[in-house]
Amino acid sequence: MKVVFDVAAGRLAIEGDGPELLKVLEAAKTLAPNVSQIQIVVLREPESAASLSSPQQGQSPPGAAQTLRQFARSLDLNNTAERVAAIAYYVNKIEGRPGFSPKEMDGWFTMCGFQKPSEMPIAIFDTKRKYGYTENVSRGTWRISNQGENLIIAKLEKSQENAA
Repeated sequence: MKVVFDVAAGRLAIEGDGPELLKVLEAAKTLAPNVSQIQIVVLREPESAASLSSPQQGQSPPGAAQTLRQFARSLDLNNTAERVAAIAYYVNKIEGRPGFSPKEMDGWFTMCGFQKPSEMPIAIFDTKRKYGYTENVSRGTWRISNQGENLIIAKLEKSQENAA
């Protein structure tokens, strides 16, 4: 992995592959919040849709070879609630994180290039209230619900059918 900080130009370039890119990006945003441009270069090609459709014993779940941005952008997401569900699915199933905060979700929206809602905590609450895609674990901590998982699994299957 290679990380290049160009402080004078306000840029950060990250070269590498896999989930460690996300961890480096999160750390970079914390250390240098005023960086105006972050560029990520993936060194290997993501798995083909055919290999993602039938994971076998010992293989990672669908989307594991993709970054969060690639995963979220590969799905046909129609609204903020579906975007929240897709990101929550990725961080739970691919990264193995049990929950997330509204502040983390806000950063992930930025990483994915999605337009952020004006109040992320309210958007996450509405995702639960209107659609049932998230659940409140404790004060300020959320996770994807079974209904949210089912939505994303259906969208993954649909995107794989369209790619085939």
